[in-house]
Amino acid sequence: FVRGRQMRLCARCLGIVAGVAMSWTAIPWREHLIGVTTGACLLLAADGLTQLIGLRSSTNFLRFTTGFAAGLLVPAFLLTLI
Repeated sequence: FVRGRQMRLCARCLGIVAGVAMSWTAIPWREHLIGVTTGACLLLAADGLTQLIGLRSSTNFLRFTTGFAAGLLVPAFLLTLI
């Protein structure tokens, strides 16, 4: 909720959108992006899958953080391939 109104995006999706908007800031570290991007995607998948199969419940902070990391790094990595 923001100012008492429910948002139309989940925390994970909001993190991805915010990360994509900031992805240009990660391009200067292009030599490290492949490993860090792989790690961010694995964390995002682990968070989503463990929540989906009922092993634990995730928090909005963790959802936003993993979404932001993946949203930040994946586009930056893809841009370095061009």
